[in-house]
Amino acid sequence: MGLLERAHSYKDKIAKGLKPSVGLFYYPVLMAADILIYKSTLVPVGQDQVQHIEMTQDMAGYFNQTFSKNVFVRPETKLSAAPKVPGVDGEKMSKS
Repeated sequence: MGLLERAHSYKDKIAKGLKPSVGLFYYPVLMAADILIYKSTLVPVGQDQVQHIEMTQDMAGYFNQTFSKNVFVRPETKLSAAPKVPGVDGEKMSKS
């Protein structure tokens, strides 16, 4: 939980006085599951998603160390030429 509570997206919502949802809180875990299940070694992301890849690296390392087996590959980030795409309001682009 501590790892997820330190996520930038989660802290930003709380700082703005918004009530975060469980979907926002667990998004990094779902992203990690998608990356780890396919044994991805290089993940193309924007600058705002780098922290989620770092969390994925932590989760993979913790699992591998706990069970003394290299089950999960440690993924690395690959930033695009445009690391952040702003929305029409100048903030981070989102589906809303």
